[in-house]
Amino acid sequence: MYKIPVNLTGVGGLSAILIPIVFGLFVIIAVYNYPSYSPYTTYLSDLGVGEASSVFFNSGVVIAGLLGIIVSFAVYEFGSKLCRIGSVLLFASAASLIGVGIVTEYYGVIHSVISRTFFISAVMSLFFIGAGIVKTTKNATGYITFIIGLLITILFLIFGLQPITEIFSVGLLVAWSLLIGAYFIRSKNYRQ
Repeated sequence: MYKIPVNLTGVGGLSAILIPIVFGLFVIIAVYNYPSYSPYTTYLSDLGVGEASSVFFNSGVVIAGLLGIIVSFAVYEFGSKLCRIGSVLLFASAASLIGVGIVTEYYGVIHSVISRTFFISAVMSLFFIGAGIVKTTKNATGYITFIIGLLITILFLIFGLQPITEIFSVGLLVAWSLLIGAYFIRSKNYRQ
């Protein structure tokens, strides 16, 4: 089997840490350019169709999605079967995030399907990645990863598809990105 001559774990760690920085910066700029934005009444995707905000929001989610694809390859490199299943789901989530930035709300139901695919595959990936880390290393990162997936699931089950639920869920995913990035960087030479 051909080995990629790059330390994907280290690159994945850096990519995971860059996701919240890039996404956060672009969303802040988009919110600034969308005066009527409110996390209680406005979905994040609404920023993708605002006249002044769309270029910032859509660029931010596409770049975050591309970085997420790198993270998914790094998760795959950890080698456990559960992490590999999680990496495929994480790849689907990252690809869906790119889709959110390209297929905006102007496309109606297609955008909604892509957005829901993002959240569902992201949460499912957390369960598998968390379980894979716990099973192979017993590291707290695995438990926290699983708990974040559980919290997002509970939020959606209790509050449904509300803008504020989306904001909290994205916040938890951003926190996880920082967590897994730090985990990768601390263990960049780790192999199962």
